[in-house]
Amino acid sequence: MNSSLLYYGVQILAGLIAFVTAWSWLPLDNWWVRSIDFPRIQILVLGIIAWLGMLLFWQQWELGQWLLFIALCVTLIFQLRMVLPYTKIWKKEVQSAKDRPEGGAHQLKIMVSNVLTPNDETQKLVNLVNQKQPDILVTLESDQKWQNALSSIEPDYPYTVKVPLDNLYGMHLYSQLELIEPTVN
Repeated sequence: MNSSLLYYGVQILAGLIAFVTAWSWLPLDNWWVRSIDFPRIQILVLGIIAWLGMLLFWQQWELGQWLLFIALCVTLIFQLRMVLPYTKIWKKEVQSAKDRPEGGAHQLKIMVSNVLTPNDETQKLVNLVNQKQPDILVTLESDQKWQNALSSIEPDYPYTVKVPLDNLYGMHLYSQLELIEPTVN
């Protein structure tokens, strides 16, 4: 393959990486903007490949290539900043529990269940909650039918926030722990 063709391909990849990273900086909550937040590792790897490619196939750079290289460096720094905290080489932000009560560790059991509104097998979730006894239960896609079915667990969960909706966006929160000023946004 012609090296200049490969070099232009690397430049296109570099431009794409810079564009995708800048796209994620848009202050919009639309799914088609926020979806770029998820493949950060892939974007970082492709960006490193483009960065190395630009260096390996170095030709007489003009202003455009220098600006692209600088933009790629900035986007790689940003992607590294977003990825590194989730790796083993980064400092832990949450320390391990040191003082354990007699007989066990400090624990908080949280159960999240996407029940799917049309699902009629409500008793299975009630049985699972009774078996696992989580401190906090969150149901997703729950409607009035699910709220009625889960009313049997309410004696064990005195703190609740209920938003039954029939449009697959309903949610319910059941807690054994006091909820301080819960709000629904």
